[in-house]
Amino acid sequence: MRLQARGVRKSYGPVEVLRGIDVAGRPGDVVAVVGANGAGKSTLIKILSGAESMSHGELFVDGTPRRFAGPHDAQAAGPARSSTTSASTSPTCGPRPVR
Repeated sequence: MRLQARGVRKSYGPVEVLRGIDVAGRPGDVVAVVGANGAGKSTLIKILSGAESMSHGELFVDGTPRRFAGPHDAQAAGPARSSTTSASTSPTCGPRPVR
C-alpha cells in the first residue's frame, strides 16, 4: 500500500498549524516525523490515520484520492496509527501485526 499526502494544510480557526506538507510512504518504508513541540507532528499523523481532517490538500492510497471518514475508514484502506513510548507515533504502510 502506497500512502501519499500533498499540500496538507490544517487550521484551527485563524491558527495554521500545518502549511503545505508533502509526505509519501511505500510498504517497508520507515518515515520519521521530527520537530519541536507544537510543530504539528501529531496533527499530521492524525490526518494520515483518519483521526483529523485536513483543511486543504490531497491524500492518496495506492494512487486513488481519499478522504477518510474516521480512523476505522483509514484502517480499512491501509493506514494505521501506532504509538510507542520510545519512538514516535507513525502510520504504517503495509500489513499490521495481529495481536
